[in-house]
Amino acid sequence: MLLQLSVSLKWRNHHHHHQSSAAIICSLSKKGQRLLSSIDSSGGDSTISHRLIRKFVASSSKSVALNTLSHLLSSDIRHHSSLALPMYEWITEASWFEWNPKLVSTVIASLENQGQFDVSEKLVSDSVQKLTSQERELAIFYCNLINSYSKYGSKKGVFDSYNCLKKHFLSGSSSLNRQAYESMINGLCTLDLPHDAEEMMEKMRLEGFKPSDFEFRSVVLAYGRLGLLNEMRRVLDQMENSGYTLDTISSNIVLSSYGANKELSEMVLWIKKMKSSNVPFSIRTYNSALNSCPTIMAMLKEPEFLPLSIGELIDNVKKVEGVLVQELIDGSSVLLENLKWDSLEGKLDLHGMHLGTAYVILLEWMDELKSRFRGGGDSVVIPAEIRVVCGLGKHSNVIGKSPVRALVSEMMVRLESPMRIGRKNDIGRARKRWTCVGAVGRRFRKSRHQNTIIVVHINNSRSLREDDLEDHVQKELEKSCEQAVDVKEVVDVGSEIVEVADDAESSEVLAEKQKQLREEGERIEKQKQLREEEEKRIEKQKQLREEEDRRIEKQKQLREEEERIEKQKQIREEQERIEKQKQLREEEEERIKKQKQLREEEERIEKQKQLRIEEERIEKQKQIREEEERTKKQKRLHEEKHTAAIKIQSFFRGLLARRAFRALRGLVKLQALVRGVRARKQQQMALHCMGALIRLQMRVRSRQMLMKTCDDSS
Repeated sequence: MLLQLSVSLKWRNHHHHHQSSAAIICSLSKKGQRLLSSIDSSGGDSTISHRLIRKFVASSSKSVALNTLSHLLSSDIRHHSSLALPMYEWITEASWFEWNPKLVSTVIASLENQGQFDVSEKLVSDSVQKLTSQERELAIFYCNLINSYSKYGSKKGVFDSYNCLKKHFLSGSSSLNRQAYESMINGLCTLDLPHDAEEMMEKMRLEGFKPSDFEFRSVVLAYGRLGLLNEMRRVLDQMENSGYTLDTISSNIVLSSYGANKELSEMVLWIKKMKSSNVPFSIRTYNSALNSCPTIMAMLKEPEFLPLSIGELIDNVKKVEGVLVQELIDGSSVLLENLKWDSLEGKLDLHGMHLGTAYVILLEWMDELKSRFRGGGDSVVIPAEIRVVCGLGKHSNVIGKSPVRALVSEMMVRLESPMRIGRKNDIGRARKRWTCVGAVGRRFRKSRHQNTIIVVHINNSRSLREDDLEDHVQKELEKSCEQAVDVKEVVDVGSEIVEVADDAESSEVLAEKQKQLREEGERIEKQKQLREEEEKRIEKQKQLREEEDRRIEKQKQLREEEERIEKQKQIREEQERIEKQKQLREEEEERIKKQKQLREEEERIEKQKQLRIEEERIEKQKQIREEEERTKKQKRLHEEKHTAAIKIQSFFRGLLARRAFRALRGLVKLQALVRGVRARKQQQMALHCMGALIRLQMRVRSRQMLMKTCDDSS
């Protein structure tokens, strides 16, 4: 007879974190899902889409609208991502909207990723204009732009934003300098440029800033993601030398890097190092380690064949994976941190656990339940109900289908547990049987022997699981069958005495009793046969699993070979990229050298220009002096000329007076001569004389004009 553990179970949400290699897709609300369904059914009509978005924003709360916008910004579907801009424009007109630099920078990076450069540049210019008077807020906006551009893989956007930040703000506040360096280093690491990030860290040191553990972790993660594990370990050593201890976060980054590169043996060594350094484990530690175990991941695809104990799991996986699981379990407090245990409930919380982690934690939890139910002493607490809490599958590949919930359900069914999905299992017979197990007093189970009663005492200080009770009862029944139970027997069950009394003394009762014993023996034999058939079935399933394991192993080897080839290809590409970066750095150095030479040439030209200006100034002063001397000389010449003019004037005055006198005298003589000429020649002579007179007058007039000119010049 099988006695089951009777407990109640309430199922809640479990967030199965599934992060793709690209951007993390934000989970969408039901209202947002209805919006996208309506838009998809509109046939791509932009007018209808914009009207639906406007109505959605007007009728939605702030959280729902921003949640939908985040989903559109992170969507890989181009039609959905193109709706982010109209959604953002309508959100900005909502009464509850507050301008957020992080949200705006994400919208800008998304638009540039879609090729809408004009719109993104306009948003940038509007944001810069809005924050012109707020220098610190503008610098933070540029830092957010760097982070957003890096998430979308835009190197140009990252470097342009950094150049703007460096040009306008890095000469001032030290806190802005540190934040700018932090954003740039994180952006370079997101772009898989850890070498450039290290160079930026070196510049940071030269300017007097000590890199924080965040910068070191970013570089470690970038090197690990690229498979450059030696470089990753080198940066870890630098981090320790800088005074930072390797905490849980840094250790989880290293584990995920080893796991991504299939270095399971290195993961085992690192987990041992964490334990020796007293670094506590977290759920992410389990996630990073177990997601890297290919055998466990393959087994989880067929939960109906999963091992149901830690020992079976370790026996059915590869040795290195078994060692990894054992190292995780030994000394880990993750289970106890997620297990609530008191008189009201025993609750296991699976939130944040990936599928492999949830599976291993469930196996640990079952071992923990056994140890607690079997423990002795007055301090043992028996909860009124047991719950396993997980999610609805919001973060799984298919929204609404939780693989963790399906895994737990399958395991409970295979374990023949009364625990079921739902909120109403805390009532009914399962709950009553559970509370009965923990009660003070006796619990009676009648066997098929009508005259035999096995009494099992269960103290409040010690609670037995019902499968343990089943073992005790089964042993007593088998013992009763062998000895025909016609005498008084004493059986020790749970430190109490079980008394078996024979109430029949007559032969008829004995015959009836023997018949019942034979029936019981046949039943036991039948159960034995069923167990053998079950063992054969299990053996067959084991063989099938082994064949499947061999097939999986072969496929794994092929995948590993492909991954090795791909890894070699990536390494070659990385080497080529490094070589290209080296060439770019050399070109950059050459460019800087040329710029330096140009600056020197400009300085030399500027110096020559200054010299020419100085020479021109001196020459001008010299010309001024020469002009002054020339002016003085002209003044002297003018004075000399004036003196000469006066002398000439005096001379001409005397000369003119004498000539005028002589002319008048000649005129008188001519007049007298004319009077004495005969009448025939008198007219000709007169005309000749008149012409001479006129010419004389003209000469006199010209002399007067010359004298007047001399007077004016003086």
